[in-house]
Amino acid sequence: METKINSSLTEQLHRCAVIWTDTHGAAPTRIGRVVVNDGGLVQRIAQPGASVTTATLEKFAAFLGDPGNWPEGSVPQEALDLAHRVGVTAKEAQDHVV
Repeated sequence: METKINSSLTEQLHRCAVIWTDTHGAAPTRIGRVVVNDGGLVQRIAQPGASVTTATLEKFAAFLGDPGNWPEGSVPQEALDLAHRVGVTAKEAQDHVV
């Protein structure tokens, strides 16, 4: 059984997803589909009390912490902080993205 995370980590994940979509000029559904094949995830985690599984959190943190997923390889500090808090590295991005 997957552990559910609902805390400031979920909020930080949402902020990072928004930064990614803004940077790429993409809809929030895009990052959800790319990372976990769930276009509605970013909208759902914006709701008060929302939660995600630890596996989903790790997938997003790995994706967002990978310089290959950002223009010119420039990862925003918020995304680096998320990856650090979750304990993933950019190398794990290939292992975690669906």
